[in-house]
Amino acid sequence: MFEEDDATHRRFAKQFAPPMALFTVSLMLLAPRIRDAQTLWTGVLLALVPLLPLGWAMTALVRHVSSLDEMRRRQHFESGALAGLLTCLAVFCWSLMEMAGLPRLPAAVVLPVFCSLYVLRYWQMTRRTA
Repeated sequence: MFEEDDATHRRFAKQFAPPMALFTVSLMLLAPRIRDAQTLWTGVLLALVPLLPLGWAMTALVRHVSSLDEMRRRQHFESGALAGLLTCLAVFCWSLMEMAGLPRLPAAVVLPVFCSLYVLRYWQMTRRTA
């Protein structure tokens, strides 16, 4: 069972790493140029380019989770649900604190917060069942 898990995870890493590397590079290269774009539409297009490799990575994640057994799949879904709820709660709380005078929260931090909570919860769940 664990050998299958290792092979599945290695295959997932090979499918997930290239789009994430492309996402990171495109984000680093394009983010500084978005505000300097000549027209609104050029800025919008530059802002949307990093979403293409991100969509590719998300497709790899969905395929990976679909290939897992029922228990691992449930762990992923529960981790995602909890991460989504905690992220929504955190963003809502911060928006209320913004009304009290705290600085605005950039929307770009929402995805990294969600992903961090997802990975943390999944790691916690797998430690319990290992």
